[in-house]
Amino acid sequence: MSFQISKYKFKSRGVLAPILDYSTLPFRLLCKDYGASLTFTEMVHIKQVVPFEKDLSKISSLDSCKDDKVTAVQLVGDFTDRKLTLKAIEVIDSLKDFDIINLNLGCPSGKIIAGNSGSCLIKDLSKVLPVIKEIKSVSNKPVTVKTRLGFYENEINIISKKLISTGIDGLVVHARRAVDNYSVKAEVSFLKKLNKEISIPFIYNGDVSKNNLNLFDDFSAIMVAREALGNPYIFTQIDDYDLQKEIEEYDLEKRKKAFLDFLKIYKKHKIPFPKFKLIVVSFLKDFPKASQLRDVVSKSKNEIELISVIKEELYL
Repeated sequence: MSFQISKYKFKSRGVLAPILDYSTLPFRLLCKDYGASLTFTEMVHIKQVVPFEKDLSKISSLDSCKDDKVTAVQLVGDFTDRKLTLKAIEVIDSLKDFDIINLNLGCPSGKIIAGNSGSCLIKDLSKVLPVIKEIKSVSNKPVTVKTRLGFYENEINIISKKLISTGIDGLVVHARRAVDNYSVKAEVSFLKKLNKEISIPFIYNGDVSKNNLNLFDDFSAIMVAREALGNPYIFTQIDDYDLQKEIEEYDLEKRKKAFLDFLKIYKKHKIPFPKFKLIVVSFLKDFPKASQLRDVVSKSKNEIELISVIKEELYL
C-alpha cells in the first residue's frame, strides 16, 4: 500500500509522529533510514515563529537539512488569532527544507488547552474553519490537520467533514478524545469505518505497537509515536509482513545497532543536550540494569561522558 499528500507520494505507510523533545532532526533522519516515509517536527508554537522570523535558527525544532525529506512542520497555537496565524504561515512557507504544514487541533495538554490551542479548538470549530480555509488559499505548501475523535464526545464524523470542507490536503486522527488518558484504548474500529468514507488522505494514530501491527492493515498510512522511541525498526516492520511474523526476534542487538546509527547522525546534527539525553534513555528499555543506566544518563553533564558510559555498559 502507498499514499499521497498533494504532490508527495509515499511508498511506505510508516509516519513518525510530532513527539515533543524527541522528533528532532537526528531522530527524524534515523526513522527515515529505518523506513518512515513521512516525519513531523516537534510542535512549534506560532508565538515562537513570528518573533524569530528573521533568525529561525534560534528555534531548534526547525533545524533541518537536505536529507530531511519529506517532513511536515507541526504548528500549534490559537488559530482563531487570524493575523498571528497567517504571519506564522508566511514564515514557514519560506522554509525550503520543510514540505508540508500540519495544524495541531489535537494536543490534550492542559497548558496548550489553556492557551486556546490544540484540542481546545475542536470545541469551537466555527471560529477556526475560516482561518484554515484562508491558510489553504495562501500557503505554498500542502496543509494538513492533526486532531482527535472529539473533546468530550466522539464527534469525528462531523469534525472531519467540517475540516475537509476547508480544502485541507490530509487529515491525521488520534483515536481518542481529548479528555481520554492513555489508559483508554484507542478506537481503532471506528476509524477503520471513517477511513473508508473520507475523501482526502488519511493517517491513523493511536496505540500502534510492534505487537499489534496487523490491526492497521486497512490504513494506507500509520503514525507511530511512543513505540518509535528506541525502536525505529518498527517502520520497517509496518510494511514487511515477514518481519511482523518474526516480531519477537527484534532483540537487544538490533536496538544497539539503532542506537549506534543514531549517534552517527547526532554527530552531524547536534541537538540540545537535554533532548539528546531523553532520546538516549529511550534506547535503554529492556536492557539489563536499564534503571541504573537511566540514572547515569540523567546525571551526565556532557555528551562525551554520557556516550562513554553507555558504550561501556552495553559493550558497544
